[in-house]
Amino acid sequence: MQLIFEQVRVGGDRNFGYLLGDRDAGLGVLVDPSYAPALLTDRAHEQQMRIAYIINTHSHPDHTNGNAEAHALTGAPVAAHGLAPAAPDVRLADGQTLEVGALRLHLLHVPGHCADHVVIHEPDYGILLTGDLLFVGKVGGTSTDADARTEFQSLRRLLARVSDDTTIWPGHDYGVRPSSTMGWEHRTNPFLRCETEEAFLARKTFSTAASVGRWRRISSESSLWILCSRSGKESSPSVRMTPHATGVTAFPRTSTMPYPVQSDPGSIPSIRREGSVIDRGL
Repeated sequence: MQLIFEQVRVGGDRNFGYLLGDRDAGLGVLVDPSYAPALLTDRAHEQQMRIAYIINTHSHPDHTNGNAEAHALTGAPVAAHGLAPAAPDVRLADGQTLEVGALRLHLLHVPGHCADHVVIHEPDYGILLTGDLLFVGKVGGTSTDADARTEFQSLRRLLARVSDDTTIWPGHDYGVRPSSTMGWEHRTNPFLRCETEEAFLARKTFSTAASVGRWRRISSESSLWILCSRSGKESSPSVRMTPHATGVTAFPRTSTMPYPVQSDPGSIPSIRREGSVIDRGL
């Protein structure tokens, strides 16, 4: 079998979509085509592959909003976990395997960030599509302590089942590079280094404490900004919870921003950081 695997930037909030297939069989799947399904279907056409499934890792709109167009372009059914609020054409279950030519795509139910979240594992080539469960250096955002505890268990289960040399391919480009390995994330991702639920919750609390302030550029030459309190004084590191990602950088006592900052950081209402250095070039 000749593997086809392509990571495609599909717009939105630095979303990734994926094309995965067996060239010899002429069959493939699209994963989370979201904002630009035509980019993925064009690549499939160039690879002379027929799309067998449109797979959603989870039901958040930034991952599903391309389903209708992708279906119109390919005729392929939408496959998602059975808990997805919009009933998919193909209901996926924990432990299920989808056969696409010679590919064997193993589905693992990993709730926490979203109740219907799945990851897609191709063990022969060591590929793991993690959606919004696991990013490079970060993990998916959660709304409650209960969801965070569920996410911790999902991550621990994943660590136990997937080898260190497995490559990690996330749903968003939120890290310092677009992919990683499970071993590297286990060693360096501060959330995967947590051994207990309480440590995981404490790390999330540090990364998601609510605050609102105003931005100040560190210097006129610098691309770095810091969010200050209303008085203009720098204050202790904290961030408002974001629904997509929580995480910290490798730099001590600073937090990374999981969204691109293309103008004044204050123009992004979904996140505020106090006492945190942000690189506008991310």
